[in-house]
Amino acid sequence: QPNRDPNNPNNYIAYETADPSFFTSAQNPLCPPNRLCRYSDASFYKQDNSNRSRQQGYVARTVGSYTTEISHNFPTFRIVDYRNSATEGEVLSKVGRVNGWLAGRVTNDCKTMDVVGTNYTFLCQGMMMANQADGESGAPVFYETDSPQYSDARMYGMATIRSTDGQAVFSQVNSMFW
Repeated sequence: QPNRDPNNPNNYIAYETADPSFFTSAQNPLCPPNRLCRYSDASFYKQDNSNRSRQQGYVARTVGSYTTEISHNFPTFRIVDYRNSATEGEVLSKVGRVNGWLAGRVTNDCKTMDVVGTNYTFLCQGMMMANQADGESGAPVFYETDSPQYSDARMYGMATIRSTDGQAVFSQVNSMFW
């Protein structure tokens, strides 16, 4: 999702309307002292650009990794299912606005992650061996099932931050409704 640019009013689809509230260790003992915590990022948006096409329940499909060019033959993945959480070793995909479609093996299924340079902490995040660029928070994380149809997918969560070693960190479906 590109930032709204008053000089280029067609470079966005929607704007964010809400984020989950942060809490402290006084509200939840899993939150480290002197940190502001939450379990997930969120994607609450108001669609606000009639110049962009969009379909609810679909994820744009790029022609490959490290490109944002949309595939002409198969332009979307259709989300037909979800899993509450990932399992270490699974290979998941994500489509971000900078890197396009990347896949990587899940390396951790419940890691507490501090946001570098802030006092923010995300609890119980998944991690996968895929590059996470600035601006890709909110990217869908999924597994391509190809069932019942080609390009069908199972949702696992959404990208939040990049770990210090460059891995994609994602909020899992089970933590997105706290």
